[in-house]
Amino acid sequence: MRMSKRAEKALRASIKHWEIDVLENGELPIRMGCKLCNVYYCSFTCPISKRTGKLYCEKTAYSSYRYKHRHSDNTPEMKEQARRMIKFMKSLLPKKGKL
Repeated sequence: MRMSKRAEKALRASIKHWEIDVLENGELPIRMGCKLCNVYYCSFTCPISKRTGKLYCEKTAYSSYRYKHRHSDNTPEMKEQARRMIKFMKSLLPKKGKL
């Protein structure tokens, strides 16, 4: 996927947020902690929205993670959803040598 340096930087920061805050610490991935949301909130120009065609990370593992977080603490299922979201976001990163 082609993206600007700004988008790539925000995406990398969001991946790190999910890896540390969400996967390791079991925190709820809220908008304030997500660099992509800080830059692209409610915008179809967000790299995730560009891929899914949806706003607010709908149709991603985020939706499942958030639902499970409302009903329990950091469970193995939640960790799996976090890993799926991280993998999805990494798939959006530009390939080496491309913007």
